[in-house]
Amino acid sequence: MLQELRGYVYDGITTYELCRVLKEYFGVVAVYSCDLIQRIKLEMEMYCPDHQHLYFVEA
Repeated sequence: MLQELRGYVYDGITTYELCRVLKEYFGVVAVYSCDLIQRIKLEMEMYCPDHQHLYFVEA
């Protein structure tokens, strides 16, 4: 699923938009979205400084 998400996730995506993508394209119910977003942040090396937008970590 993470491989497929790479086509939908972009630098600066909001957590709301990511929840919508998870629900619409992957059938993830809202209850599990927060846990899944935490895993996505780790796996895709992202951070969320303002708790609203996700950014890729630049090395």
